[in-house]
Amino acid sequence: SLVETFCGLFPTNTAKGENYCVCRKQVVTFGDVFKLQYCKEFFLDKKNKLPMITGITELGKVILDDAKNFDTMLIAGKPRSGKSWYVLSVLMSLMLFNSPEDVQFIIVDPKKSNLFQTMALMPHVMGLHDDSNILAILDDIIEVEAQRRKKLLNDNKCDDIWALRSKGINLPILYLVIDEYMTVIGKLDEDKRKEFDNKIRILISQLPSQGIRLIFVPHRATGVVDKTNRTMLQFTAAVRADKETVEDTLGIQKWDRALTKPGDIAIKTSSMQGGIYIKGAALTTTDEENTKLIESAAKVFYKMGVDIPDMKAMRVAYNRNENHIKEELGASGNRVQFNADSLREQLDNIENMNFSDI
Repeated sequence: SLVETFCGLFPTNTAKGENYCVCRKQVVTFGDVFKLQYCKEFFLDKKNKLPMITGITELGKVILDDAKNFDTMLIAGKPRSGKSWYVLSVLMSLMLFNSPEDVQFIIVDPKKSNLFQTMALMPHVMGLHDDSNILAILDDIIEVEAQRRKKLLNDNKCDDIWALRSKGINLPILYLVIDEYMTVIGKLDEDKRKEFDNKIRILISQLPSQGIRLIFVPHRATGVVDKTNRTMLQFTAAVRADKETVEDTLGIQKWDRALTKPGDIAIKTSSMQGGIYIKGAALTTTDEENTKLIESAAKVFYKMGVDIPDMKAMRVAYNRNENHIKEELGASGNRVQFNADSLREQLDNIENMNFSDI
């Protein structure tokens, strides 16, 4: 299994056995987490469709959850708060333990950071962009991919992607990840900002049943998510934030715990009764080790010869360069799941549909 394959790659931040208390460590890594048998068993349990490490409590309990339950995820935090490492933890939980047929990602990164450039080597990432084409990317998702998925669901008499999967059609969950959200919207004029907000509203409210989801990463929630959309967020986190920011981000009345250190997180999910304090699990202990581990994981996937869905029908959002990635990794052996021409034939049949119906 992917769990058994990757557990051996993770460095640990302790020399103790599997019963050690992770709360004693300043930094708890994936390697530390997977020393714990209950964590490994959670990821091995096939009932958990998208297992992920949510965080670690003060008592050392690792909180595990199924991201199947979270259609939209908001992770807020200022620079140097530890936000990037927590985002890395969430995304790599989803990539490492699912095949590229299960999950795919489109990442918008205005900063063009090394972190996301390295992550784009993973076969799960079909597109890595700055923010210059954000509206066109959203159009691709809403007017092309969502329409294809809607037709596929209708043709198979399914209400959502999970019913489709139960029939053996393994359509991947597609995540749009928008980092530096405030930077993205700050570059749009008033009209384009309205257009952007409307498309985001469609994505959050109408596309999750088709397996299209949003993970967005602003400095704060205020001014980013209106009250209507706020009620539709199943996962909200504030990293090293002040009291007011925590209460606003999580939509709670009272928060008393100070978040003073990088990686201090207040979180509320649809699986919880209210907001709680956690520390994020780190992939490794340094940026350099993070890079090496992601590259190693990408090589493992290529050596497996995994099937990679062909998403080229999205002509803007898809910009994956397989030849460049193979050169970077020295990898070979990937297979394409199906021909893009078959997708274009489906699109030709629905090009006259009314997109407002989705």
